[in-house]
Amino acid sequence: NDLTCAMLHGVVAKMTKYEREATMDENNNQDWHKIGIHKKIINFGDGKHYPSKGDLLTVHYTGTLKEGNKEFDSSRTRGQPFKFKVGLGDVIKGWDEAALHMSLGERAIINLPSGLAYGSKGAGPDIPPNSDLVFDIQILKINGSKLLNDNDMKDFEQRLLSWKDTKLSKFDKNEKFQTKRMKKHGSREGYAEYLAKEVKTSLQEASQYLRSKNPSVLQTTSVDGTLEAVLYDQQVLQLLDGKTGQRLYSSPLKAEKTVQTPYGSGHLKGVDDGIANVALPYGTGFMPTQSAKTNMNETKVTTTYGDGI
Repeated sequence: NDLTCAMLHGVVAKMTKYEREATMDENNNQDWHKIGIHKKIINFGDGKHYPSKGDLLTVHYTGTLKEGNKEFDSSRTRGQPFKFKVGLGDVIKGWDEAALHMSLGERAIINLPSGLAYGSKGAGPDIPPNSDLVFDIQILKINGSKLLNDNDMKDFEQRLLSWKDTKLSKFDKNEKFQTKRMKKHGSREGYAEYLAKEVKTSLQEASQYLRSKNPSVLQTTSVDGTLEAVLYDQQVLQLLDGKTGQRLYSSPLKAEKTVQTPYGSGHLKGVDDGIANVALPYGTGFMPTQSAKTNMNETKVTTTYGDGI
């Protein structure tokens, strides 16, 4: 509702702002196999809010040399997150490319070849020429909006309760304000009931922005590499390249599509009860369909030889 959007401004991203319909992201981005980017997710983001070119990102990062694992820079050590506009050349090329594939709240290890970092020139005494680099990056905010955490939710609840008390106090002290609300709600008790309902609804809507802490990850291996199907909070289904970490496909859960991947075509489908079904290439045929259900520690695998857990 309007109250939720107003009070959460700058605290949590509005889902409709960044949410994308089903798209094949490899049509709009470079092939990571060819340019040498590799990403390993440490903590999943919300899987819905991704930056677009020109968005202002707030991140924490730690940079190390791939050879020797020597740290050369860290916003975490400084205690000050780093801000930049993505896709405009404000940072090294590898950052611009990788960040567009990271959702709000995501933390990942990004391996970059020197050509997408500082190249043959290097950077000062800490980064020699032709150095491959490794970055530990987390997307904290997109255009100032961040994910809610438990402390944010407690603070938001207190702000809502304070808002309700302020409105009731104004009702008691301001005759004009009281007369207007009495016409709409009938009595003080009716107005108080309306405010309580607004608080409850706002808290319910805000909770929808909290990312699932344990998204189901279903992985299957093809001849040339791996593909991962990730189901976020029974809402968004994605296909990742398990070899590079590149996001290949993202859609609302109910979508169904044949997906072109670096390993061949596959079939991706999500159904209403929170189950993701994936048929992926293996040799000249397809992998048997596999299923993963959210909020479960077990993954059920159905094969031509029987079921397994």
